[in-house]
Amino acid sequence: MPYTIGGKQQRNKGYGKAIINELVRFAFEDLNFHRLDLAVYDFNQQAIKCYKDCGFEIEGLFIDNKKVGANYWSTYNMSIINKN
Repeated sequence: MPYTIGGKQQRNKGYGKAIINELVRFAFEDLNFHRLDLAVYDFNQQAIKCYKDCGFEIEGLFIDNKKVGANYWSTYNMSIINKN
């Protein structure tokens, strides 16, 4: 599910990281998930850094797997595993 939270003026304030960390906590502690996965466009370095800072690791690159208009974009698959 593609979502953007806030506009450009809300970036670099830690909101995204706080939301992701809370979602991970909720998934692992309340829902007892073992693993979470996400896909992120390979050019979205700011999001990739945020996900890495939250503990996600890159598992693979899917080349030209998303069609956007007339173009194909690549995505990284990232995951985090509940080690508790």
